[in-house]
Amino acid sequence: MAEKIAFVASDIDGTQLKPFVRQPSPAVQAAAQGLRRNGVYLSEVSSRPPAMIENLVTPLALGNNLCSLSGGAVISHADTGEVVWSRLLSGETKRNVILGVGGLCVKINFDMATRKQTPIEVMTLVENEPTPREEPAIFMVVDAKKSDAVLESLATIPGIQHTGLMNNDQDSSTYTIQVMAPSVDKRSGVIRVRSMIGFDDTAGVIIGDGLNDLPMFAAAQPGDIKVAINNVDTPEELKDTADWVAPSVHDDGFAIAMEHYGLI
Repeated sequence: MAEKIAFVASDIDGTQLKPFVRQPSPAVQAAAQGLRRNGVYLSEVSSRPPAMIENLVTPLALGNNLCSLSGGAVISHADTGEVVWSRLLSGETKRNVILGVGGLCVKINFDMATRKQTPIEVMTLVENEPTPREEPAIFMVVDAKKSDAVLESLATIPGIQHTGLMNNDQDSSTYTIQVMAPSVDKRSGVIRVRSMIGFDDTAGVIIGDGLNDLPMFAAAQPGDIKVAINNVDTPEELKDTADWVAPSVHDDGFAIAMEHYGLI
């Protein structure tokens, strides 16, 4: 099987990274480095923006591999962060989302600067922008008690699509949601990366742990293997869709999966 697989598309948080940890474990680092030595292309597929995978680049030996980031809205090189493709939310749409649901959120942000600001500060910033800037995605943290209200408000805003409610591994009383432009998700990201690197007809492993990884699994083509990381909060739907369920991120499930399929 190892001779047939030359591509791995992997989620980051909860798959390669443990909660509250900035770098992958030595076992995951060694696995990623082993993939590179064996000529297997590793592409990160994540809700994170390019600036937030810097800690992964060196230990995982990603080099200039293309990654699908910001929930599929951006394709960029791992090492330089150079964006080679993007589909952005319009400035006006960004404003509509921030002002429409910001008051219901615990946190809402669209770049590194707004990650440090309160929802009110972000709303004020966007409201006062003369010409709102386009952005790849909007990320929000919502109290579980207000999640239905947030989803109802998002349903009234045109020109967007969003993930479902995702468990927040840093606070079990909240969910996270990511808003992107239409036709953007992890499925489109995997498909686009494969096309760009010429791996359309190359068998691969697709691996993840969360609800927002279901679209990534939907990108699987004949010959692909779908692997779910068996964390405490991994949705049953993802595990049911998987071809194999690997141990949890705390047990280095990513590395074990690469060994299981003979890739390292």
